[in-house]
Amino acid sequence: MPVAKMYLLNCITHKNYARKLLARLSSIEAIELCDIRKTPLYKKGYLLSMTVNEKEEEEVASIKSRLLRIFENLDAQPPPIKETPQSVEGDILSPEELKKLTEIEKEAERFGTTRDVLLRSRERIKTYLSKVQNLLGIDIRIEDLRSLKYLYYSFGVVPQAQMPRLIRSLENVPHVIVPVREEHLFIFGLKKDKDKIEEILKSVFFERLELPTRYRGEPENAAKLIELEIKRLDLALENLKIRVKRFFFEREAFLKELWQRVMWRDLSIRVRKFCGRTNYFIALSGWVPESKRKIVEQAIDEACEGKALYEWIEAKHAPKELIPPTLMTNNPILKPFEALVKLYGIPNHDDIDPTPLIAISYPLFFGFMFGDIGQGAVLYLLSRLGELKIPSLKGIFSLIKWCSLSSILFGFLYGHIFGFGDILKPIIFSPMHDIHTAIWSSIAMGVLFLIVGYAMSLLSHYRAHGLGREFIFGKHGLAGFLFFLSLISIFFLWKKAGAISLLLPIPPALMIYIGLRDKNPIEGIFSPLISLIESFSNIVSFIRLGAFALNHSLLFMAFFTLGEMLEGSFMGSFGSLTMVILGNVVIILLEGLIVGIQALRLNLYEFFSKFYKGEGRPFKPLSPRTKETE
Repeated sequence: MPVAKMYLLNCITHKNYARKLLARLSSIEAIELCDIRKTPLYKKGYLLSMTVNEKEEEEVASIKSRLLRIFENLDAQPPPIKETPQSVEGDILSPEELKKLTEIEKEAERFGTTRDVLLRSRERIKTYLSKVQNLLGIDIRIEDLRSLKYLYYSFGVVPQAQMPRLIRSLENVPHVIVPVREEHLFIFGLKKDKDKIEEILKSVFFERLELPTRYRGEPENAAKLIELEIKRLDLALENLKIRVKRFFFEREAFLKELWQRVMWRDLSIRVRKFCGRTNYFIALSGWVPESKRKIVEQAIDEACEGKALYEWIEAKHAPKELIPPTLMTNNPILKPFEALVKLYGIPNHDDIDPTPLIAISYPLFFGFMFGDIGQGAVLYLLSRLGELKIPSLKGIFSLIKWCSLSSILFGFLYGHIFGFGDILKPIIFSPMHDIHTAIWSSIAMGVLFLIVGYAMSLLSHYRAHGLGREFIFGKHGLAGFLFFLSLISIFFLWKKAGAISLLLPIPPALMIYIGLRDKNPIEGIFSPLISLIESFSNIVSFIRLGAFALNHSLLFMAFFTLGEMLEGSFMGSFGSLTMVILGNVVIILLEGLIVGIQALRLNLYEFFSKFYKGEGRPFKPLSPRTKETE
């Protein structure tokens, strides 16, 4: 199965090679370091945790923080970390470099402060503009409103539904309401009634909008002045952007080189914490895929100049404290289906990878429920277009592509094309005209996949425990498999054997009880009953295959009926054609999504639950581009 075989690497070399070795291992991205404190050598006291110079760590963190701030002030992104190891020895910065960094930092800080001030001013003035624009078309001067001696006014928004209540509440209070636009209005009253009016406004959810005090004249003139200010600020921001770009261009090489150096030093410090030491030697442990062993050996020999000792331990012989990660190595065709498996969980290192199985079952279930040549062809074209136009979602569109091909295949089997079932003759049956066959076919498919699930469970138990107790008496072992087969057999033997066939599940039920009686006798008694209910519910769940295949036909029939009704109206044939096209669009988008979810559910909850745990963890190699070592 496509899960990479893992080996545990134990390596020891002289402490003088420590930094160079760790930097080299980081660059090849082939090893996941184990915390040395979890290894037997550390627990037995043969190794100590590797010490890190606190002063160096603080210095690296400080320079890294300063560089991040500089990049932010200069509106630039830190560059990606190069794979080639940078020097992790000696001083991080020379006195000249430190002086240059400080000068850049001061200038970048001035640029950043200036940009922040300009942006805040622009946002503030834009709010002034929005307020003044609400007054456009009104013959009033802003400063006149501020000079009222005896009148109180308020400007703001009242929800339309609250207007009747506002008018009723103000009946006994002298006032004037001046609508401005939409829900914006002025309310004028006597200053002595200010508190009473504001209490009423609060009850109707009035949102007060303050008018800008720094502008004078009519709203149209004030708006023009504000727009002019915004343009001046935009010009200042553009000029600042040009200056910043020129400044960064002149110092870009220095900043990027320093960033590489600091990030590699930072990585070196972090990974050293995973290593162990003696007085003169350092030791490390890590997981390496079989395909990367030679690369890692070469890296160790080069970094340590051939002066290193290392050993390889196969995962199944490694200490139990060190749990191997999982590296899934499916080919490009299966990669999109690997993402579906990961929704359930990552397989353990010694588990069976169910990706090849779901690559068959998922499109098969989808096509069974969504069998249509025309609609499948549309999905195929959309998936191909999506792969070309949106490369970041290539995996999703690849899934749709395989599902669409399955849909086309079942469309030929059903004789369906764009919802019409009378154009082509079905090869096997039409769900609409043979509901009985559709339902029983879905049940038969469910039984088949459940049998495959039990068979995979047996294989998984054998790989993990051999022909042991769990394999023979387990609920999902041989006993559970025989119990399931006995239940299915009752259906075929009932006519010939009658009630005697009901005795078939008893022996495997006793096997399940024997397997559980020592751990939990009560569970052992009820486990066969639970298995019976689970088996029945699993099989019933697969009926949705036939139900959705039938629903697919019925949904189009509803649109087709509406089309016939429109054909008899003033819209004629155009109305009928429009409804048929609309029906296909709705079915492709809406039902396609629903069927995709149902196919996923059948795989994850009915099929996978029989044999797959998904309790593993992904392989995360030491890399300068990640922070997994933190």
